[in-house]
Amino acid sequence: MMQPSGEVRTKTTPDGITYVETFEPALKENRLLSFDQVMALEETRRVKHAVPERKTDFFSFTYQNRPYNVFIKRHFPFSPARFIRERIRLASTKTAYDEFENILAFLRAGIPTMMPIAAGKRKCGLWGTRSFLMTEAIEGCMTLEQFAETVWGKTGFQDKKRLILNVARLTRKMHDCGFNHRDYYLCHLLIGVAERNRDELFVMDLHRVDIREKVPERWIIKDLAALYYSCLPYDISRTNKLRFFKDYLSCGKLSVRDKDFALKVIDKSRRMLKHAGRKKLEA
Repeated sequence: MMQPSGEVRTKTTPDGITYVETFEPALKENRLLSFDQVMALEETRRVKHAVPERKTDFFSFTYQNRPYNVFIKRHFPFSPARFIRERIRLASTKTAYDEFENILAFLRAGIPTMMPIAAGKRKCGLWGTRSFLMTEAIEGCMTLEQFAETVWGKTGFQDKKRLILNVARLTRKMHDCGFNHRDYYLCHLLIGVAERNRDELFVMDLHRVDIREKVPERWIIKDLAALYYSCLPYDISRTNKLRFFKDYLSCGKLSVRDKDFALKVIDKSRRMLKHAGRKKLEA
């Protein structure tokens, strides 16, 4: 999958589907420009179904002998009771279409992520929206969580140093561009392991991303704490964690203010660990 640079050109159908222009012939030939048909797709493989109203599937189609491997997220309306409960909790009501717009914003900013294909949404009664998002699979990658489990221990010093630098720079660029992720765990970062994309990084799962002129410090801390928390099960040395903060803050030595910032991140990650432990005991 080639990452586009700059603006990605899109079109919108009368049926309310917005799609990337380069995919138009393939989508037309495979009848994937009908909202109802896309929402009713059955020849797929289930990837994730954490809550009843959201499911992620994988499927393939071809155009002019070229195979397209595609992930499709489909969101369905909450039940009335669940809708009211989520409103009381002030939970996010973002749709799959919102993630499509977040992906386009990341690409415009030059932050590597998924290649969007198409998305659509429709209001459905009083209780919500039906929506979908199609993205092209990024081949030859694994999550940084998988990398930490299987490769990190066999990785040489210089390669570890380079990876930490790349993750820190990518994270800093994301925040400098006005994005905070809200689910910034190792499992939502991909690293290329094939010859053609070796060590390339991609930010995934942009469903909850916030876009602002400037990201407030507390949201930066939340992102970095989530990343730090997801590193805790793995053999990542104190020196490498310190290196990340230095690379993120672009400094050779942490100042008193930088140390205070790093301690806020670490403290937040410890609270996350404590909360996760309580949830386990309650389960």
